Amino acid sequence: DVMARDTCAQVLSATMAGLIREDIAKDPTHAYNFALAEYCDKSNEYVDIMNGKHGAIFGPFDSKLEKLTSFARWFEEWDMDLSKRDLTKGQQDEAFISRLCYFDLRLAVHGFVGMCRYYLAHGAAGFGKCINPKQCNQDLLEHHFRNVRNASGDALHPKVAECARAARTGTVIRLSCDKKSNSGS
Repeated sequence: DVMARDTCAQVLSATMAGLIREDIAKDPTHAYNFALAEYCDKSNEYVDIMNGKHGAIFGPFDSKLEKLTSFARWFEEWDMDLSKRDLTKGQQDEAFISRLCYFDLRLAVHGFVGMCRYYLAHGAAGFGKCINPKQCNQDLLEHHFRNVRNASGDALHPKVAECARAARTGTVIRLSCDKKSNSGS
């Protein structure tokens, strides 16, 4: 069986955070779960921003970018806090998210924030005045590489020089706000 994507997102949601806080209010001995509620809140905000629930990002210092940076910083501070404690590596690993997940999270957040700040500050050709986070997914890359292949004569095995020329002329216009579908076409 395959779990529905929406159901997965609801696990780390504001609703779940509220249920955890209700449990803590009923039984204060469960206060150790407060950090879990905070984790759910922060993850919920991250998912909402990246799904475009709060709208597009306008400018390099949009509050949504600050919230994303704060999300990554929260994990970085948690990691630093654990490293200062007298814990074995196994205890640190048990008290934190997996290292691979941590690496990917930081890469995704800092990479996305950096890309938005760069393109929105420099007014790169083809970009509008905003970036819609919902459109920043693999569809965009597939679209770009399809354009590179097509510009290379649609060859199965284009030469490096052909790909380099095509990549320089290829665009990533679909990051900008428009009313097109998310299919990359």
